[in-house]
Amino acid sequence: MVNKIGVKTKYISILILLLNTHCNSEISNYQGVIVGNKNVPIEGAIIVGRDHPDRKTKTDANGFFTLEARKDFMESFLYVKKDLKKIDSIQIIRTHPEYGIKYYFVNNRNDTLFLKE
Repeated sequence: MVNKIGVKTKYISILILLLNTHCNSEISNYQGVIVGNKNVPIEGAIIVGRDHPDRKTKTDANGFFTLEARKDFMESFLYVKKDLKKIDSIQIIRTHPEYGIKYYFVNNRNDTLFLKE
């Protein structure tokens, strides 16, 4: 019984350490590609941080965008706007009980958002 408690405590301590280390990883930028029907790139879409709308960028002719991240804050969502109207959002961080914490559209990952137009 004592041995099982010690093993559980050890695993919980390791898990907390790993989660804390992973959560503190720095995000330098958000980037990705926005495409519409038939994988046609969406040019001129505005990408803006949900919590910091002063941070924004536009997609280029290939639908590609890059947005510098704040050093002291990680956006949880980015909004995608076209003609000043929000058309979609990008969830940056996702958690799952089995798979843990996952980050998308960050630090030069090649992620793509497919829009239904």
